[in-house]
Amino acid sequence: MKKFLCCLLALFVGLVAGADIMAQDMSKSIKLGVVAGQTISLNMIASAPNTTVKIKSGTLDTNITVGNNWIGFHNYRAGADTMVVYGDLTGFSCESNNTNVTSLDVSKNSGLLELICNQNSIISLDLSQNTALVKLDCGENNLTSLDVTHNTALEELHCRKNRITTLDLSACTSLKMLVCNDTRIEGLDLSSHPLLLKLFCFNTKLKSLNIAGANSIKEIRMWNTKLTDCQLDTLFGTLPMRTSTDPDTIYLKNGGAPDFNADGCRDTIATNRNWKVLNMAGGGTTPIVNTIYTCGVDHNSIITIGAKKGQKIWFDLAATAPNTKIRVKSGMRDTIMTVGTAAMGRKEFFAKAKLVSIYGKVSKFDCHDNADNIYAISTIAHQNITEINCSGNSNLSIIRVEGNPRLVRLDAYGNALSACGLDSVFSALPTRLVSDDAKIFIKNDNATNPGVDGCRDTIATHKQWKVLDANGNTAIQNDQNAYSCPTSSGYGLNTDLYMKFTVAKGSTINLKVKGDTVPSLSKIVYGSKIPQYVIIDTVQRAISVQVPTDATEITMYGNITTLDCSGNGNNLTNVSISNNPGLLTLDCSANAIGNLYLENNRDLVSLICGSTKIGYLDVSLNTKLFALSCDSTEISSLDLRYNNDIEMLNLSVNPKLTRLNIGGADFLRMISIDGCRFSDCGLDSIFKALPARTAMDMAMIFIKNSSASNNPGVDGCRDTIATNKHWIVFNKNGSRIHNTTYTCGTGTDISTVVVEGFTISPNPSKDFVTIESPATDEEIVVADLSGRKLLTARIADGKAVLDISSLAEGIYLVRIGNRVERLIKE
Repeated sequence: MKKFLCCLLALFVGLVAGADIMAQDMSKSIKLGVVAGQTISLNMIASAPNTTVKIKSGTLDTNITVGNNWIGFHNYRAGADTMVVYGDLTGFSCESNNTNVTSLDVSKNSGLLELICNQNSIISLDLSQNTALVKLDCGENNLTSLDVTHNTALEELHCRKNRITTLDLSACTSLKMLVCNDTRIEGLDLSSHPLLLKLFCFNTKLKSLNIAGANSIKEIRMWNTKLTDCQLDTLFGTLPMRTSTDPDTIYLKNGGAPDFNADGCRDTIATNRNWKVLNMAGGGTTPIVNTIYTCGVDHNSIITIGAKKGQKIWFDLAATAPNTKIRVKSGMRDTIMTVGTAAMGRKEFFAKAKLVSIYGKVSKFDCHDNADNIYAISTIAHQNITEINCSGNSNLSIIRVEGNPRLVRLDAYGNALSACGLDSVFSALPTRLVSDDAKIFIKNDNATNPGVDGCRDTIATHKQWKVLDANGNTAIQNDQNAYSCPTSSGYGLNTDLYMKFTVAKGSTINLKVKGDTVPSLSKIVYGSKIPQYVIIDTVQRAISVQVPTDATEITMYGNITTLDCSGNGNNLTNVSISNNPGLLTLDCSANAIGNLYLENNRDLVSLICGSTKIGYLDVSLNTKLFALSCDSTEISSLDLRYNNDIEMLNLSVNPKLTRLNIGGADFLRMISIDGCRFSDCGLDSIFKALPARTAMDMAMIFIKNSSASNNPGVDGCRDTIATNKHWIVFNKNGSRIHNTTYTCGTGTDISTVVVEGFTISPNPSKDFVTIESPATDEEIVVADLSGRKLLTARIADGKAVLDISSLAEGIYLVRIGNRVERLIKE
């Protein structure tokens, strides 16, 4: 009897188990391409309570019960390179699995209402069978296209940060929210979307936008698009009317960077319809109020003058047609004027900045006799200009006329052009017919150029240009033995700009460089070898230098804007870029360099210096930095208070890093500080200093990795300080960090962590400074930027007074222990 009951019980259990399996709807499934062995995080909602769902991957098989509410994220191990989820689901999320989810097939679950698959590595998505879909978030993947023409019920679409170039929304007439920022989309037609409330299309290639008919719209974010000032004016005119008591919002800018279209649009068209036209930066409350309206100006035709800031510049213009609008801009000074086909007469303009830009269809340009106030002229790609007179400018050493197909006359005598400078001008001249009678004047009786007698006049004459002395139109014909430019390239060489590399004798050094839009020459000098010459432009050039056994230094001359000297290991021990202030990006990673001085490189926007021996880094003067990656170094502290524009920060695996000040870095959105030495309170202080973001920003901070190298306080930090500001706190393996135990008290001691450094006042100073620190009985060291010790003192009872009157004017470093601050001596 007992045996019979056991058998009966076993049969009952089997029947129950069989009933569970039968309850699963195996006809409905979602298939994911995954990385075998990795953990996949999933969340879901079913069409009915107590729905059994099977998750199968290889030999791994899991049954779970899902209700008609989201169950929350759970982790499932991938036993193969696919994972199939069986069951009648109405909502499914596989978000934030990063590289672990590579594809997604939802075609066999036609009842899906919500699909959230953002932040993965999906390259395509077939939604043709998901006609009931109401919400789709597929942002931050690798999609190159997206077809939603079958998804007529769609109300919310997020496809941001993909490589999508087109988006047909004609079938999605129920759409209420569209987020397509950071894509390559060039056109959007939303005229048939009367329910649309929000549109985020910033950082796109958008050239056309139609919202006429989207009468419910309340918020538009659209900075950094390709829409012209005239298109913006037209767009403003299609905005639905609002009341003064309930205005709606359009964001045209995000920060202070110039945007000629946003800066020249007629914002009053929108404000008269009771829309607020705002800058998103600084909380999104700053109104954009333009006084110069530029619609009608051809911004593709540009003349740029390099001028002395603060000086008056004279020039004359003639336009291609009557009543042509011309815009003259220098710094914050902006002027619109109307010019005809006859010369307008010389006018005076004030150089508010180092550049004066002239926009519009100019046919003749004359800026002669401005003494030493002009140093450069550029008419690159100007399709309309026929004549240029820039003679009599004693400081003018750069003339750029590439892409001027109609140019027939250039007066350039009395300037400061070298032989190479003249050769580069000749090389840029368009090829003409003999009947065009094209002329370039490079000399006259009392005004010449330093390189006249050594220039290669044949570069111009072979293009049917006459190279002339203005005195009697005498032809200039130099003997080929007199050519003084080192190559026949015709590209100028600027020896005032150079970088130096300390290298190992007999080694091979690999460099990659770029220049600006105007090709120029670079000269590389090393030991007793004949110098190497390279033409530099916007195409990256790979250069291999075989260092002779008698050399330990390479000097590279020329206008370099991008330098990649990474991966030379112990063969490269120092990089000096101080004499190349125009450098924009630098990658000096994976070398043996120990110091990096950037005080002269104020235009730097990207710096990569990981896997080096750098122990101290001062970027306080590099206020344009956008991205900084310095992982695996000897850095113990870093101050980013002055780097307001920085968005990307990678400081992973810096085992000595205990201090990080991000108090002024208000645009940060991705930070990696895993593998450092931050305590629980140290991490809390960093969280506290994070700028507040929105959920749409997907701001991330990585504080842990899967290795044993982690921050000591990672398991006890108060991650909610960050998440409350819409930051996601991550482990490098892709999982989110949610601590339940906080070991830095209630947070009252966080401020102590922030101020564990010291203060210097006054700073700048001429004679005496007071240093205050919580430290007791520690040495104070004042050093120059090379690390040379100049003054020492000791701090007692938290304060010390230093006499710095003996120091020369400049920037110095003050160290107490492993903490460093900058001191300016006036």
